[in-house]
Amino acid sequence: MDQHPQTPETSHRSSLIKDSEKPSLRQWLAQLERHGQLRRIKAEVDWDEEIAAIARVNLALSGPGLLFETIKGYREGRCGRFLTTALANRTQVCLLVGLPPDAPDRRIVRHLKDTYRRRIPPATVTGGPVKENILHGDAINLLEFPVPKWHRLDGGRFIDTFCGVITRDPDSAQLNVGLYRGQVLGPRRIGKLIVPTQHWGTHFAQHRASMKPMEVAIVYGWHDVLPFCAGSFFPKTVCEYDMMGAILGQSVELVKCETSELLVPASAEIVVEGTISPDPATFADEGPFAEYPGYAGGTASPKPVVEVSCLTHRHDPILRGTLEGARPGFPTEDSPICAYSWSAIAWNMLEDAGVGGVTDVWMPPVSTGTNIVVQIQKRYRGHAQQVAAALWGTGAAQWVFKNVMVVEEDIDIRDPVALDWAFAFRVNAAEGQVSTFGPTFGSVLDPSTPRHQADGRKYGTGNWTRLLIDATRNWEFEPNPAWGGRRFPPINTLDPALEEQICRRWQEYGIGIDYLSDDQRELLTFRELSRRFPEIWSARIAGSVTGPPTTSLDWPPAACRPAVAAQPRFAGPIGQSAIRHGPPLAVGHSSPFGFACASQRTSVCTSLRQQQRPSHTPMRKRRRPPHQPHRLPLPGANSHRSPPPEPRQMHHTGASTESRRRKAQNGTSWSHLPPQTSLPPERPSTSPKRWPQPERRSPTRWQPQPKGCQTAASDIPWSVQNSAPCPPSGPTVQRHRPKPKQTAWSEQSSQEQISAALQQTTEYQPGVPKHRSRQVRQSPPQRSPAPPTPGAPLPCAQPDAGYRRSWHRGHAWSGTRHRRASKQPAQNWTRSEPTPPPNPWS
Repeated sequence: MDQHPQTPETSHRSSLIKDSEKPSLRQWLAQLERHGQLRRIKAEVDWDEEIAAIARVNLALSGPGLLFETIKGYREGRCGRFLTTALANRTQVCLLVGLPPDAPDRRIVRHLKDTYRRRIPPATVTGGPVKENILHGDAINLLEFPVPKWHRLDGGRFIDTFCGVITRDPDSAQLNVGLYRGQVLGPRRIGKLIVPTQHWGTHFAQHRASMKPMEVAIVYGWHDVLPFCAGSFFPKTVCEYDMMGAILGQSVELVKCETSELLVPASAEIVVEGTISPDPATFADEGPFAEYPGYAGGTASPKPVVEVSCLTHRHDPILRGTLEGARPGFPTEDSPICAYSWSAIAWNMLEDAGVGGVTDVWMPPVSTGTNIVVQIQKRYRGHAQQVAAALWGTGAAQWVFKNVMVVEEDIDIRDPVALDWAFAFRVNAAEGQVSTFGPTFGSVLDPSTPRHQADGRKYGTGNWTRLLIDATRNWEFEPNPAWGGRRFPPINTLDPALEEQICRRWQEYGIGIDYLSDDQRELLTFRELSRRFPEIWSARIAGSVTGPPTTSLDWPPAACRPAVAAQPRFAGPIGQSAIRHGPPLAVGHSSPFGFACASQRTSVCTSLRQQQRPSHTPMRKRRRPPHQPHRLPLPGANSHRSPPPEPRQMHHTGASTESRRRKAQNGTSWSHLPPQTSLPPERPSTSPKRWPQPERRSPTRWQPQPKGCQTAASDIPWSVQNSAPCPPSGPTVQRHRPKPKQTAWSEQSSQEQISAALQQTTEYQPGVPKHRSRQVRQSPPQRSPAPPTPGAPLPCAQPDAGYRRSWHRGHAWSGTRHRRASKQPAQNWTRSEPTPPPNPWS
């Protein structure tokens, strides 16, 4: 053994280094031991598969890190200790990244996502503990280290399993730290698997162009932040040493190698230095190896070889390694790296690619990056396709992102049951929610790819056809008014108030088991999620059938509210109708935060206008402009449509009755509002601006539903029955300024139909004298109307908003101040009306 000559400066720095202060493998072991996450195995174990078998069982039990101190054949010698499974469970990952040991998965991913944005460059020092022993030439023998044989079908003993492989870009001089497998082929030879699409594969291709050997250094055993970052697929512009410093909160101290300009951690346990020749004549058979998919496939094939020229190590070094091949119930140390670090990096990749609305990312540990689930706040059609395209276009897609699943915020992406539910009820392959892309480049180790297509020597890569599962709500569906204007029905959640009551009384019930966790309670009620997720909010409101809310509702949620005028609060029957059919919507509001079509927005806005009018204050008596048309319902007219605009809006247009009639005949509605599909109410409205009000002294505020409304009240929702009166929509009738004398009527119509129509236009109040009842009388018309259709149902006969009237204690507005209602029987009255134009809403 060659002892490295210590200079005074180097010896001084070595004496100042304390494991409790400087990041190193020994400092990491001390931290694990303080938290009960390390076991020192004193019993003798065999390096030939026994260490791997013990590690496999320990990983299945989420056990602590294992430090084997008595290894068969290595009781004496250069190295007799081996560490594995020290970064295999959530507690160990939390200790690594500086979070509480019980931090949930979602918090770990978000913490790493933010941490990776704060790079801390490394610092170069002149020496360190790794220089305590330096070996050259024939003094190097890799078999002096307890390298395990991991699996019975492996082609040999693999030393590079949880290490850091350092190379340098020959053009930019940027360092790369990666994690690539390596098999011991002799005392000074290590066979390496190099894939051209990987970062060091790019460096190797650059050296092959000039046919110069590529310098390489391999670090075994430093703080476990080294393999954690080396095994993560950072973009090629990122140096892994910067990310290690970000996690540790301090710069990584690096020292220069003995035979090259490469930099390695100063306090590393073991460092191997060498070169890799690009000449195929120097390649040697490497493999097979039971790789990350969990299969023991593959065959030995020629691979590039590291020719070791120098080896440095600390006194009594510790070799670090791990097994591969995760499968259900049996994870590996790659699994937490995939779940936490890779998920955070993929999240940053999506944001850097311009994909918005990403709320969480998860790469399931068992599939080791092959599958990825992305949670989004869906903002536009094609959002899921954009997510997949951004991931598939990265260099990391060589090994990961084969299958992409995109869900929305109400799906727990770490719960396989929730994902299965979303896949079952939100995915329809016929609607384009399952799509493939390929063939593309992919993993050469995926056993689902035919071997002749995954020939790395022939193609340089594998062959993947990628899959996207869009498990979000399909925006191709038309919004359904019955679901509050949403495309999917409400989620069946529990009312938060009821859930709180159950929680308080849980012990009283005597069931004898613990209550739900906080996360389970949130999934049961969506109390917090409903504040920022409009689909959940709508479901909560639309799903309530017990009456109006007891508390005021401020919609939309703050996270979804656009920069528009403040929305009004609602009260009363019409306000309740607006709440039940959806929140108010500003013009231009996008569908995720409100209604998706103009007809839904108009329905709510119409109700709001009616709600904002006073219900008891009479209007001032005003004279109507002579050009204003009236709209009186005729027998058989469609009265189930929404009312026309208010009179002042119609005055503003300045259009004549004739021009409106021409537009109606051409199929163009003169109203600025689109047709409505709302059902007629059970009782008339109290708005004085549109239809007559009951006698102010009458104790009855609401009137029975008119017989002309043909829809049964039992078929009408409660909120609709109490929201708006049955709107007239019949043809218009020209009305002139009334004269003081009683007018005559021309042309006799059907006695029975005229009697029924008059009964609807003359409303008698219970308990009110007949002379105090209200009548609406017309001036002589200009033209005679077409005879009504016999047997047609009579519509709701309530005057149009075009009337300008004021009621004076039972006197009808007819141009004479105190004219009483005629005592002549209604059966003898006749009337003539002009030919009605086509109904623009029919």
